[in-house]
Amino acid sequence: MNVKHLVSILLVAAALPAMAEEKLESRTLLDGKVTMLVPAEFTPLSDEYRKAKYPGGNGPAFVLTDESTEVNIAMDHKENAIAPEQLKLLEAPMRQQFSAAKVNSSGIRTLNGREFLVFDLDVELPDGPNHNLLAITSLEGRMLIVSYNCMPQRHANCAELGNRVIESVQVKGK
Repeated sequence: MNVKHLVSILLVAAALPAMAEEKLESRTLLDGKVTMLVPAEFTPLSDEYRKAKYPGGNGPAFVLTDESTEVNIAMDHKENAIAPEQLKLLEAPMRQQFSAAKVNSSGIRTLNGREFLVFDLDVELPDGPNHNLLAITSLEGRMLIVSYNCMPQRHANCAELGNRVIESVQVKGK
């Protein structure tokens, strides 16, 4: 066995315990409109704490979080009208909105048969870097936003977990 293969095997073996730690379960949310994989220990953030964490009245309607409240899955079915064919038009203005962030990638992706505009970005916060995944689609003619955020320096493999969560999103309805 050559060194390259040995290194690959060791890297995979090292990652397995961390991946196995995070048990995901399927949850149906937003009155049955969204089904997705969520870490089993995540619970809804109280309205009081949600309003404090997302001040200004423009925060998400629903947030699931871990015990530390540093890893979050948020969703909101906004009143903003949007048709599926308009998703691509959001990319440029949203990139401008995220000008202070490091945008790792963005674009239209098909997740479980539905088109989403997906952003993968890192934001520098006062208490450290924050990794964000944002998936936007049209549901019932309105904008549906599903997001995942975490603090990588405090939660190993949180970016990989976010990808698994976002890629699992299934939306019912038009």
